[in-house]
Amino acid sequence: MMMNLNSDEVTSQAGSTVSASEGLPRKSSGLVRELSLFDTAAYGVLAAGALFGTLYIFPLPQSILPGLNIPLSVLIAMALMIPVFALYAGLGSAMPRAGGDYLYQTRAIHPAIGFSFTFAWEVFIWVTFTTTGGLVVSTLGLQPLFYNLGLKYDSAGLLNAASWIGSDTGLFVTILVLSFLSFLLTLKGIGSGRNIQRYVILPAVVLSNIVLIILLLMAHDSFITDFNAWHEKALGIPNYSQSVIDAAANEGFVQQKFSLRNTFLFLSVTGVIWYVAFGAQGLLGETKQANNFKKLFNAFTMGGIYVGLVSWALPTWLFQRMVGSDFLNAYSHAFYSGGIEAPAGVTVTSFVMMTTRNPIVLILLSLGFIAVGFYFATSVFLNMTRVLSGMGVDRTLPRWFAKISEKTHAPINAAIFYLALATILNILYWISPSLRNTMMLAGAFTGVGIVAITGLAGVLFPYRAKTIFDASPVAKYKLFGLPLITVVGAIVFLSGGGVTLMNLIYPELGFTTPEARGLVVFSLVASFIWYYLYRAYLKSFHGLNTDLAFKQAPPE
Repeated sequence: MMMNLNSDEVTSQAGSTVSASEGLPRKSSGLVRELSLFDTAAYGVLAAGALFGTLYIFPLPQSILPGLNIPLSVLIAMALMIPVFALYAGLGSAMPRAGGDYLYQTRAIHPAIGFSFTFAWEVFIWVTFTTTGGLVVSTLGLQPLFYNLGLKYDSAGLLNAASWIGSDTGLFVTILVLSFLSFLLTLKGIGSGRNIQRYVILPAVVLSNIVLIILLLMAHDSFITDFNAWHEKALGIPNYSQSVIDAAANEGFVQQKFSLRNTFLFLSVTGVIWYVAFGAQGLLGETKQANNFKKLFNAFTMGGIYVGLVSWALPTWLFQRMVGSDFLNAYSHAFYSGGIEAPAGVTVTSFVMMTTRNPIVLILLSLGFIAVGFYFATSVFLNMTRVLSGMGVDRTLPRWFAKISEKTHAPINAAIFYLALATILNILYWISPSLRNTMMLAGAFTGVGIVAITGLAGVLFPYRAKTIFDASPVAKYKLFGLPLITVVGAIVFLSGGGVTLMNLIYPELGFTTPEARGLVVFSLVASFIWYYLYRAYLKSFHGLNTDLAFKQAPPE
């Protein structure tokens, strides 16, 4: 049989070889450590709901989970974030390489498990987060901004622009532009991404967050006055708040008491706070001091506190206080019943913009949402291309995916693939909005599901990857006589698995439809089939035993 490569070698992403007898990398991966721990934590903050989380807190939750308390759900998620961050800091400091969840799961559980879950539930399904980024830019940023400026200056052009931005076609164009810009930034390398994050995105988000909180300090009575004045000018209808209450009552709306059950169910959304560890899922191969467990844990925790308190708990509490929980619930019910109009969209931003006519304030408020929407789409590109690159190194995907630019140190082929995938799927979303909704629900479902599987990797890490564990900085930490990574892994596996089961069981969360369940099962089965077929192909036609790659961490 002809073999293109020697049977005792596996090729690495830099063109170097790994000895099959030893499994030892001989050269670097081609990635360069340019990020500080602050950069990685800030990256996680932007990917974990800094401002864009407001997309999920109104009006849909009040409609499907009556009686929930969003700030309380956030605080519960924050309590659970501590073991999540300890888990990712432990695994990340032990294997500070490109690949994240893929790397941890393939080394600590099984290569087929690690490849299949991360390719199906991260690489494939998370491409929908480019859509989420587009939704943030359009519905939280541009649409309410254009409408309110149009209303202030009596500009039909701005009002029409707001209407177009909020349409399916406007959203589709926004997403394609964001995807292409994310692709270009990925090609420029992690250093360019770091500079834009430091000096453009993060300041815009923090400033916008401050403006949002200040505006939310308004008293309820003052908000209702502004709400009525805004709608009278926009729709010509006086006392619109009463119209909302009447429309809800006509549809049989009844106010609900506090529901602890629904507050816990909302963990399927507030669990996004755990994504502050998002940087550990891909970028630790480009982060300085990533092998320091304590510093990594502290970076994640400080980021999690900011996201949980400043970006989630405080704004949602102030929003409920300003608008009024009863009025929020009535508005949500009336809106989904079709009894009221919402020309500027129905979002936290659109409501907050009703309280000011100052164009500078309007622009500052929307600026952060536009920035974080763009960077959220970009963060998926930056992260998933590193995961694809790691798969190329291990040869679970063709070596083509592992190509790193010598000039920018960026995974160029992986970026090309991800742009093509994002473009194709978003064209399908444009054709079928129901598919878009299913994929977006799947993104939230699989995000927590992946964390749960990595929790299992933490449980098994000291035993299934003993050589790597013994040499890691987390090995010296124990709790109740057991390795710390095992204990926190068990907590994460149970809590993340519990949230995942909730998504599968409770129809309120929208993931019990045959289409949604079929999507996650099909993507997972297809990934398993690919793994074993490609593994057999490499062994039979190239004499490569790819199993050897999983005995150690990949090249640095």
